[in-house]
Amino acid sequence: MTASKPFFSIVTVCFRDNERLKQTIASVQRQECKDFEYLIIDGGSGDGTVETVASVGNLVNKFISEKDRGIYDAMNKGLNLATGGYILFLNAGDLLVDEKALQRTSEALGGKENVLGIICPVKTRYPGFTEDRVNRIHASGGLWRGLPTSHQGIIYNLDILKRFPFDLTYKLAADFDQYLRVIN
Repeated sequence: MTASKPFFSIVTVCFRDNERLKQTIASVQRQECKDFEYLIIDGGSGDGTVETVASVGNLVNKFISEKDRGIYDAMNKGLNLATGGYILFLNAGDLLVDEKALQRTSEALGGKENVLGIICPVKTRYPGFTEDRVNRIHASGGLWRGLPTSHQGIIYNLDILKRFPFDLTYKLAADFDQYLRVIN
C-alpha cells in the first residue's frame, strides 16, 4: 500500500437512526488501528445526524447527507468515494466488536493487497432481535453456501468491489447478488 492510501475504508450508511449511529461512530473511534478512512452516507435524515457527525471532528473523512434511493444506493455512493485498500460497510447500529478488531483483521490480511475478502469481527444488531450476531475473522471459503455472514462483516478488496456495485433492482438482496458476482 502506498502511504497516501488508507488500508481500510469504513462506510456507514444511515437514515433516521441517529442514536444507533452514535454507537457505531464510537466503535470506530475506539479502534487502535488508525489506518482507515471513515465515510458516512446519510439519506437526509433530519434527526440530528448532521450534528452528530460534526461533533466527532476529523474522525469522519467524508460525509454526505442527501436523499437517496435506499440502502444499496447509499452503499454505492460510499463505494464510489472510498480510496482504501479494503472496504467495510458498517451500518448504523453495527459495532466493531472491540478496539482491536481492525488490527486483528489487518494482521489476518498480512498487509496483502490482493486478497478477495475476509470476515471482520463485527457485532450486527437487528431491530427486534434479542441477541447481536457476532462475525469472526476468517478468509473467504465455503462460498458456494451463500453469504458467509451479513454484508456488514465482510471486508472486500476495494479495487475488486468497485467492479461490482450493488444492483439497485434488488430491494432486499443486492448484497447477496454482489457477493455472487464477486466470487464468480
